[in-house]
Amino acid sequence: MSLSCLFKSLFSIFSKMILKEKKELSSFQMLTFRTYFMFWISFISLIILRINIFSEEFIKPKRLFQVCLRTVFALASMSLVIYSLKYMNISDVYAIYYVYPGLVILLSYIFLKEKLGSFDFICLVSCFVGAILIIKPEFLFHQSLKTGQNDVFYIFVFCGALFKSAEDVIVREVKNDVHFMAYPFFYSLIGILLFPIPMAINDKVYPSFNIYEVFLLFLIGLCTFMYQMFMALGLQNENAGRVSMINYLQVALMYISDLFIFHKNFQWLDFTGIMLIFGFNFTNGILKAVARIKQLEEVKKKHQNEQANTNGLPQPDLRNNTSPTSNNV
Repeated sequence: MSLSCLFKSLFSIFSKMILKEKKELSSFQMLTFRTYFMFWISFISLIILRINIFSEEFIKPKRLFQVCLRTVFALASMSLVIYSLKYMNISDVYAIYYVYPGLVILLSYIFLKEKLGSFDFICLVSCFVGAILIIKPEFLFHQSLKTGQNDVFYIFVFCGALFKSAEDVIVREVKNDVHFMAYPFFYSLIGILLFPIPMAINDKVYPSFNIYEVFLLFLIGLCTFMYQMFMALGLQNENAGRVSMINYLQVALMYISDLFIFHKNFQWLDFTGIMLIFGFNFTNGILKAVARIKQLEEVKKKHQNEQANTNGLPQPDLRNNTSPTSNNV
């Protein structure tokens, strides 16, 4: 999931670069063109890995509807957020959007029966506070009054966060019944059909591109493919609520890119937010890694004891950790 955040941040940086340099390029045009590149990257990857998209190894038939539903949720989430960015302050958008890790925890608790430790909840709250300090939403820090016409866009962003949390829970629920490569493939396949619709409705001008701009679109497609793939791997192998909190790292990564690439001014509130996000995620990751190592050792010991029973050897004396056949065991 950390790799997914890295590539998603690169996707955002490249997108910001091309949208900033090419004023006539709309957001939906950029999403549509990068989806074409993403489709061919996914298709070629499947050929290289020799994965049969019609086999049950790729996707079990009973999971096809869930994968398609997850893809629609992913496309809707991105579309709603990008559309709202046209009419809202970017800080307000992401302040609302990043409630989705909390929604993931709630949905995973209800539908997947996943449980989290107390430190996981502390980490969630700290990361959310850190994101608020970095984003500094206008309605909190400047206390400006929003008119009623913006209420619908707040609803759009919240729906985008809800769709995002639902798609993560679906990926976790199906687990290994779906190959991780299926998610970027279906995303690009269905995206080719759906993304051009708002582009055709709203856009009147279609710009031409030079080699540099085409290369940027290719990089955007590649980064989208990579973050979708690593996201699927993360959710397939870890609790959805726990692993979703790592996505707060993207807020910190985007701030660092703004600081060094787009020349944003340094502020102590931003730095404090980054340290909250990175510090708690890093600490939580270390604690989970230590717990996994202990679990692995317990599994190995249990397996050794089972082998000893199978071979007719006596059990080791756990009271003093000695056994006459300890070497054989």
